[in-house]
Amino acid sequence: MRWYEIVFVFAKIEFCLSFTVNSFLIYLTVFHVKSVTGTYKKIVVLFAIQGVFLSGLEIIGRPFVHNYNKAVIFFSLNTWFESYLLIQVMVAMWAGMYVCVLAFIAVQFSYRYFYLFNVKMIHAFKGIKSLIWMLYPFLGGMVTSLTLLSCLPDEYSDDYERISFLENYNKNISDTPRFNIIIFYEDSSIRWKNATFMIYAVLIVIFHFGVVLYCGLKMHCRMKDQLQQLSIKNQELEKQLFKALVVQGLGPTVFLFVPAVPIIFPILVHFLNIEMDWQTGLISPLIGFYPPVDSIAFMLIVAEYRNIVKHIPQKRFLMRWYELFFVFAKIEFCLCFTINSFFIYLTIFHVKSVTGTYKKIVALFAMQGILVSGLEIIGRPFAHHYNKAMIFFSLNTWFESYLFIQFLLAMWAGMYVCVLVFIAVQFLYRYFYLFNVKMIHAFKGIKSLVWMIYPFMGGMVTSLSILLCLPDEYSDDYERTSFLENYNKNITDTPRFSIIIFNDNFSIRWKNAIFIIFTVLFIIFHFAVVFYCGLKMHYNMKDKLKQLSIKNQELEKQFFKALVVQGLGPTVFLFVPAIPIILPMIVPFLNIEVDCQTGLVYPLIGFYPPVDSIAFMLIVAEYRNIIKRLDQDYYGCSGDVPESHFPRRQYWGVYFITVGILILILYSSCLIAIAKSDQMKTPAYKTMLFLGISDLSSTMIHSIATGILGYHGIGFCDYPRLIFTLGSIGMGSWMGCCISSMVLAFIRICDLNSQLKMRKCFAGWKIYVILLVFIVYSLYAMFLSKPLIFNPAYMSWFFDPGVGKDPTLYINVIHTFNNIMMAVSTIVFYGYLAIVFLKESRSSPTKKLTRIQVTILLQTFFFCIFHAIGAAIYAYMQFFESSEFIVLVGHLAWQSSSGSVCMVYLTLNRTIRRSVVKLVCSRKYNVENYVPSIISVHPRSRANSRMFEMSNFHHFH
Repeated sequence: MRWYEIVFVFAKIEFCLSFTVNSFLIYLTVFHVKSVTGTYKKIVVLFAIQGVFLSGLEIIGRPFVHNYNKAVIFFSLNTWFESYLLIQVMVAMWAGMYVCVLAFIAVQFSYRYFYLFNVKMIHAFKGIKSLIWMLYPFLGGMVTSLTLLSCLPDEYSDDYERISFLENYNKNISDTPRFNIIIFYEDSSIRWKNATFMIYAVLIVIFHFGVVLYCGLKMHCRMKDQLQQLSIKNQELEKQLFKALVVQGLGPTVFLFVPAVPIIFPILVHFLNIEMDWQTGLISPLIGFYPPVDSIAFMLIVAEYRNIVKHIPQKRFLMRWYELFFVFAKIEFCLCFTINSFFIYLTIFHVKSVTGTYKKIVALFAMQGILVSGLEIIGRPFAHHYNKAMIFFSLNTWFESYLFIQFLLAMWAGMYVCVLVFIAVQFLYRYFYLFNVKMIHAFKGIKSLVWMIYPFMGGMVTSLSILLCLPDEYSDDYERTSFLENYNKNITDTPRFSIIIFNDNFSIRWKNAIFIIFTVLFIIFHFAVVFYCGLKMHYNMKDKLKQLSIKNQELEKQFFKALVVQGLGPTVFLFVPAIPIILPMIVPFLNIEVDCQTGLVYPLIGFYPPVDSIAFMLIVAEYRNIIKRLDQDYYGCSGDVPESHFPRRQYWGVYFITVGILILILYSSCLIAIAKSDQMKTPAYKTMLFLGISDLSSTMIHSIATGILGYHGIGFCDYPRLIFTLGSIGMGSWMGCCISSMVLAFIRICDLNSQLKMRKCFAGWKIYVILLVFIVYSLYAMFLSKPLIFNPAYMSWFFDPGVGKDPTLYINVIHTFNNIMMAVSTIVFYGYLAIVFLKESRSSPTKKLTRIQVTILLQTFFFCIFHAIGAAIYAYMQFFESSEFIVLVGHLAWQSSSGSVCMVYLTLNRTIRRSVVKLVCSRKYNVENYVPSIISVHPRSRANSRMFEMSNFHHFH
């Protein structure tokens, strides 16, 4: 991945953050916050909207900057639109929005200054006059966009920049939408058009920054005297708003003014006579991060925002936020174990390009990821920040030993640091391998063990140093109330470590301070190693690669890209969760209140190992070649393949899309009800949750994708990779549905017959092993078996892509085996349930089926019929030519196998139906008014029926 492509990745992240955070700020400001009123409310809302627009334009326009000696190239990396002029307009609009944001900050400072110290001037912000201040920033932005037109490229600028642009971006500068800024000709005469824009841009930035600085200093110097004239309540509010403005004044210095500095380089380079060839647009992501950071700071500083967020009634949520964290931890462990195990398997047994010490490093790093995720499941680490204190504690309820859980917490912290260190070791190895052959010997033979052990030693030291943060009486007293309010637990009974740097008199608690200092320095040191080696490899890579063979050049490029991802990944997944550790040092000086469940960001840590492994496998070509299986010999659409013009099945397309959307809506509501149910502790509900996820994924293929592709008559050779990918997902989803449905049927039988010893296989932790088997089975079908291929002529999915090859090449044996087992086991298991209840009805005095038994028999029928038909027909279609009617029936059965599940939930399962109704109509639906009915059953079947009655068919669809 090229460096400038990474900027676009950040731009997408920034837009998601900006849209989410700023929308939330706007919602709170408009509908909830009472202290921010009048014109200032409009300013705050409009500023947040501006931030979203700025991030959105960054996504669409993809602006970038390159400095080459005395020239600045302001251009677009956009590849979505063909119109040169349209992209130029977007780039100019982005520049205008950038200036608009700067101007709006100055307007905010002016408003607060006039509000406090010049009451006469504040009338200029009221009524119709306020529109002038609202429009002024946009006018400034518009003028900027128009003046940028004075920098349209000409022959001189293009000739000057052409070679540098081609070398850095592998593009012809003439074909790229751009603006060129060159102030001086070769003879030092001035290019006045470019110089005019430069002067205007510098002056408008300096002017607005001057307004911010002037108003800020004036308010700071005169704030105390002015506040004495206000009520105590208003004094506190004005202090908070001033702090928010200070952040809004300091923030642009880093996020907005620093990225603007390269615009003056052409002047400096000319007079200093130095050479420059920099991709200065690499710092532009700072601009996109400003809107969400500014909104977060504003909400943290102004107390009313914090109070609204903090006191959201927890009764609205059946699951506390910190319990949701544990759900993520379980998902992460399943993902990490599956993906990293698969990655290790490929690395050791299949991949030939990763050899020697690097193979050991890669495999060991993947194992570390599994250990981190595993410790996260067992130790359940969490963090809470209360003002100057940080509580690092465990939510574990499995073990009674206080000391053992503390040990698990310390181990998790150590493994977290161990992962960071191992990333640095990987960068060092690749750096020495390329640029310091003598040092590479330190990674060979017995010496390699030192580098393998070093990360674990760092982790061990961290685990030991955290013992300096054992709780004491002062820390417990300080944190007790907040901990009880947030977690409804007594802090003294919770395994924990407490970090408080300062006592009440600001004396230092040295044990805690030493741990913080050690941890921060340790993280910074290894991040610096990653940064240093990464930059060195980036700048020296071209010269070094020339010495290697073409094959090795490509391989080293891939390894470097993988390292770049491994360097950028920790920034989001590992370093962001570590940021709250410095809050105990900062909060006492800022004199702000903090009461946050900062452990909610810990799931990022658990997501890093699988994401890292996936990225490595996608970047290094040999992994892709093993995994993707898109072999041109089997799935190649060459010129020899005759063009097929498939009919557009518009009516069927609309039908499948409509039914698919309906299934997604109904099934999603049922799935939420299942996830929030108290019965999630049972094996049946855990299996139902997995089945639901698989069914939703299947619905996206058999309904939504089928409808869209059929509506447009799209065949395999129109979009081979898209259809190949969708078919792989459909294959994995179907196999996941099958295995989970079969196991769920067996769980039902175990619930019916408590004497079966097999029921122990689903008790306790064993159900998680079974769920892991489900995931592995689905992933195997998705990645390591032949995919389904859509055929619009039949509105269905086959294995033969229709590229003129022998159809027997595409027979999927595992699919055939799966479908036969599915059809047989479905009939056997559900048939067994039906027979049991029919026998019980004959032995009852009434000779009739009870309502429970009728319900179960109906569920049995609907499940059995659609799964059996779908599985049987799709297995038949592989080996025998089938009519269009049979194919369509098979596909409708596949669709109905997913749709029937949610319909059964909503019509025959009273508990889930009530939960869904409560979810949709929470205010109108009162659970307390519900009185369960008593169902009389025959004494011989009372034990079994009693179980169903008490659980409201929790174990049955």
